[in-house]
Amino acid sequence: MYTFNVTDGMIHGGLTVTDEMRFGGLIDGNVTVRPGGNFILGGIVTGDLTVEPGGELTVHGMVKGNIRNLGGKVNVTGIVDGHILTN
Repeated sequence: MYTFNVTDGMIHGGLTVTDEMRFGGLIDGNVTVRPGGNFILGGIVTGDLTVEPGGELTVHGMVKGNIRNLGGKVNVTGIVDGHILTN
């Protein structure tokens, strides 16, 4: 069973996700999902989003930059304005 941190609002300058997090606001910057991180995006990321090996990402919202999957799990049901890149 997961316990999620649920966050709304606005973050300037990016974010690093190291555990479970649901986000429904605006992140003005880049996001990195580290190993063990599980990021569920219902809001908007204005920069790039990187998922490291062992990280998980679900996008229901919007990523205005690129998603770079370095070996994690990525599921997109929302919008990506950039590209989805894999290693």
